[in-house]
Amino acid sequence: MINNIPKFFELAKRKVHANNKLAKESPNYIDNGDWNSHKIYIKEMAWELKEASNEIKEKNSVYLEDELWDVFWTYINLLDRLENEWYINSKNVFNRSYKKFEDRVSGMETGSTWQEIKAIQKERLKQEHDNTYN
Repeated sequence: MINNIPKFFELAKRKVHANNKLAKESPNYIDNGDWNSHKIYIKEMAWELKEASNEIKEKNSVYLEDELWDVFWTYINLLDRLENEWYINSKNVFNRSYKKFEDRVSGMETGSTWQEIKAIQKERLKQEHDNTYN
């Protein structure tokens, strides 16, 4: 699945294009937000997480997996919009998150506490931020 992440981003771009086209061409198109902005995806993420939470029950994996896909899809769309608006580089999000949790798990395996590792990471992040924006 991880190899398909670039394909998901391409699909997200196609979705935005299709939304824009429908909004222009169809008088019956119902739009409930600005799908070109990251703000709608922030709201959608909360909604999708709530829906997924409601599906966590025995003998319900089909519906739960479907809702978890919606969470993932909304997250991909959020990243795509944030990148499109020049807030982030989505590849950096995946690289940074892997490094972050690799450091945490490796640290725990060698005897460091979660809090110690997080403190070191926060300091590194602050230094990176200061070096980038100051």
